[in-house]
Amino acid sequence: MRVLSLLIAILCSAAVWAQDTKNMSKVKLKDGSELHVLIIENIPGDYIKVELPGNQEATIAYSAIVSIKQDGFSYRSKYQRNDGLFWDGSFAFVFGQASQYGGSPRAGMELGASLNYRFNPYISTGIGVEPMFFFFNNDVVFVPVYARFKGLVSQKRVTPFYALDAGWSFAEQTASNEALSTEGGWFVRNTIGIQAGHFSVGIGYQLQKVITTRENGWGWTINSTTKEERLMKNILFKTNYTF
Repeated sequence: MRVLSLLIAILCSAAVWAQDTKNMSKVKLKDGSELHVLIIENIPGDYIKVELPGNQEATIAYSAIVSIKQDGFSYRSKYQRNDGLFWDGSFAFVFGQASQYGGSPRAGMELGASLNYRFNPYISTGIGVEPMFFFFNNDVVFVPVYARFKGLVSQKRVTPFYALDAGWSFAEQTASNEALSTEGGWFVRNTIGIQAGHFSVGIGYQLQKVITTRENGWGWTINSTTKEERLMKNILFKTNYTF
């Protein structure tokens, strides 16, 4: 009976040891050392509690950690998303039409910058400006000023994200524009994509209201004006860099 009990105890110990080995994490510290330990408590951004050989426990602050590699969780201090203010720069290619009824196709680019505040590793908000320049049919330059909401799906270095921008877009006519005046209007855009460290790439869809006033020069309507409201619909491919 004692032999059977001893055998069961050995098998159980081996199973626990195998399970612990499977869950071992690699923790690299800023002093250059590297630990292979079992993480028993993890408070992201604050500390981890680990089990050392000999059933000893130790607490390590995130400020002393370079990286953590573990099943289902990874961390690198270089890409840590701290709470607080941060800048975001963006570049996008834009494709679409000038009106919801069709009209001249357009293609161009957007260059933008935004100041954001990160509340936690998942959610941030901000304000930004992002001028739009078109390669052809370039009769108007738009300058959207917007508020942003952005969410990340996970705390991993590579994670899906979604963003919503909404605000007002100002319009500036170019020399090729024959209209009497062109006004901007409300602006809204949603974007989904992938963020990896400081970089992100995504695809978005945006709507831009435009009001154009033109002079009629024929028939009974000579010297009169016509005001046209249009809704520009654009698809964009966008990349961002977080400072």
